[in-house]
Amino acid sequence: MKEKQITLEMLTADVVKYLQKLSYSHSRINQYRSAWQRIAVFMRDTDQQYYTATVGEAFIYHLIGTRAYDALDRWEKDIIQCANVLTEFLETGTVKFRRSQRFRELHGAVGQTMLSYIECPLAHKYLHNHVVPFHN
Repeated sequence: MKEKQITLEMLTADVVKYLQKLSYSHSRINQYRSAWQRIAVFMRDTDQQYYTATVGEAFIYHLIGTRAYDALDRWEKDIIQCANVLTEFLETGTVKFRRSQRFRELHGAVGQTMLSYIECPLAHKYLHNHVVPFHN
C-alpha cells in the first residue's frame, strides 16, 4: 500500500483550516506553524518533497537524537506533538482534541481545606450532581 503524501505547505494549510474550525486560538495555531517550520527545514535538508508519516517519524527521531524523551525540553516535546498532529491529519483527516490533565497536590492549609470540602458528604453530592456530568 502506498503511503499518503502531500506537500508540507498544502498539508499545513489544511490543518490550519481544520484547527480554526475547532476554535483553536490564534496563538496556538502560530505555535503549530513555528514547529512546522522546523519540519520544513528538516525536509529541505533531507531533500524531501512530500510529507509522509515516514518523514514525520524521521523528523522526530532526528529531533530526539540519542536523548531520552524525558530529557527533551518542553518546546521540543511540543514540536513532536505538532509533528504528530500533521501525521494524524494526513492519515485520518481529523485531529483528536487533546487537553492535558495535570493534577497538582496542594499542601498546607489551603490543600487541607479543599480536601475537607471535597470529602464532605454535602459537597460530594453537589460535585456529583453539578460537575461529574460534564466529564462524560
